[in-house]
Amino acid sequence: MNKSETDCQKQKNQFFSSLTKIIIVCIIILVTISLQYQTKENKNRLIETFKNSGDLVCNTKDVSLKNGYIFNEKEKTVSDGINIFRIENCRVKDL
Repeated sequence: MNKSETDCQKQKNQFFSSLTKIIIVCIIILVTISLQYQTKENKNRLIETFKNSGDLVCNTKDVSLKNGYIFNEKEKTVSDGINIFRIENCRVKDL
């Protein structure tokens, strides 16, 4: 191999190395965006379920409008005056 072929091979390796790094960063960004979207959608689903008189489970408590809990829109919490739960820490109660 002469010097120009060696230089060409080095440039090729650098290009593919850089391209690989860019692809990995793009994948990480897309995964992060997807997880944020799913978290937001889940939170919105929990809020709608609660507002439509559905039951949520927060820690071990059954949380619903009929159990005297109210939803604080500003803080995104549900409370009965004693217990306060962040809505994203709850889940929809299984029937």
